[in-house]
Amino acid sequence: MVGQTDEKGKKSKERLEEEKHAILKQRIRPLDIDGADAARLAEKAKELHSLITRLEGEKYDLEKNYKNRQMEVSQTKTTDWYCFVLIVLKTFIPVLCDMVG
Repeated sequence: MVGQTDEKGKKSKERLEEEKHAILKQRIRPLDIDGADAARLAEKAKELHSLITRLEGEKYDLEKNYKNRQMEVSQTKTTDWYCFVLIVLKTFIPVLCDMVG
């Protein structure tokens, strides 16, 4: 199954799902709560809550940075376009004035 692709060279959905599950299996640690008492379970719940809160904060920061970068790129493209138009106008207006005058 390694390297299954369609006619355009893209990986099949099944292959992508298999890769996703393999990666998640490597990253996700077992909870290790078998036989734990209520205090241990409460401690584990607080630990997981803290982790989720931290990761949500990181996700928010990354999304905000991404949006800011997109806006910067958009503004740069717009600025570049206006600069190009100004250069063209400055170049051709005198030529047109000479042709008319």
